[in-house]
Amino acid sequence: MRAHCRPISLLVAICFLSGSGYAQHTVTETFTSKLVGDSFRLHITAPRATDSLWGTVYYLDAGIRSGAALRSLLPSLGTAWTRHVLFVGIAHTGDFHVLRRRDFIPPGFAERDAPKHSPDFGQAHRFHAFLAKELLPYIGKRYRVRSRRTLIGHSFGGLFALYALFRPERLFDQYIAMGPSIWANHWDLLRYEAQAATAKEGFRNYLYFSAGSLEAFNLVLQGTRRLQSLLRQRSYPGLQWRYEEHAGKGHNDAVLPALRTYFRQRPWP
Repeated sequence: MRAHCRPISLLVAICFLSGSGYAQHTVTETFTSKLVGDSFRLHITAPRATDSLWGTVYYLDAGIRSGAALRSLLPSLGTAWTRHVLFVGIAHTGDFHVLRRRDFIPPGFAERDAPKHSPDFGQAHRFHAFLAKELLPYIGKRYRVRSRRTLIGHSFGGLFALYALFRPERLFDQYIAMGPSIWANHWDLLRYEAQAATAKEGFRNYLYFSAGSLEAFNLVLQGTRRLQSLLRQRSYPGLQWRYEEHAGKGHNDAVLPALRTYFRQRPWP
């Protein structure tokens, strides 16, 4: 089963990084997934340096606010990140309000093997398969990347990042979940976490998750605090994690502080 990728523009932007002595460039492409049955816009930011293999940061919602926030930080990152890391943003090409619920919300835990939901809701298993079987192999063939990978998501995208962490495959080494909507689908994400706690597969991963201190009304704080409590109880061997609440921040304005924290605290080797 092959995916079709059609370039939209070869060069969208060139960003000269002060003091780094070289430039990053971003290209956009349309990638059609047969597993999801839809097309996505990719925002690929690659360093010009070709003297080493690159790690990869995949970030969700590349076409809306959180994705734009991440790209705005790229010129300010140190050369350990910008010289050796490929950034791949994934954006929906239709109504993102509908498509994010389709792709980022996991199927109900009791229905995970045969989801009964609408095709437009709770189909995160299909999006996960798209990453595993279509997008990651495509990037691996096209670019000089090594196996180290990070996934970044916000809101429903943060929920998906946690879902991907608690799946046994663990496609990524690091998972960044900002303002994750853990409450979605009757808090079923916590059932996936409980299943991971009894699984034989061990962790060798890092998790950073966060919320704004003003996110009580949207249930985000309740969810992140419950997850923090569970992780403390589990003491998962091999899972390093950090939780942070950004004082005075709401759902969207907590994104930049969270990203800054992650990039500052996790220097790329």
